[in-house]
Amino acid sequence: MALAAVMILTAALSGAAHAAPSAVTVACNAPAPTLGAEVSGPVPQVIDGRTFCLAEGPTPASWLKVTLAGDAGAGGRSDLMAAAFARRVTCVVYKRGDDGVVARCAVDVATGAHLGPQPASETSRDADAANCPKPD
Repeated sequence: MALAAVMILTAALSGAAHAAPSAVTVACNAPAPTLGAEVSGPVPQVIDGRTFCLAEGPTPASWLKVTLAGDAGAGGRSDLMAAAFARRVTCVVYKRGDDGVVARCAVDVATGAHLGPQPASETSRDADAANCPKPD
């Protein structure tokens, strides 16, 4: 299913500086998938302005820790919560680590939004939209 109208969420994710939130307990324990893998699921936990858990199943053992690629997340945890919490997100893995993955992600088809840096122009926004992961 193709994404509907695309709206880049950098404006939300790069808002004014916020006070540091209290510590968040991280419960993402799923092993990292292979490079280039597409992973999809709801976001049950937002850790900070760049990092969240993506639920590939019902328990934390199947939740993958995802860090957004690029400069996303400068706005803080509350902005990422507003953009992604409890929504279905699809990500493409760009880097694996012992503690999760770095990925480019798009929010569900209903909102049709990307989580990540905003392109510099309308032309590059159209090109960026064409390169975003597509949900099944």
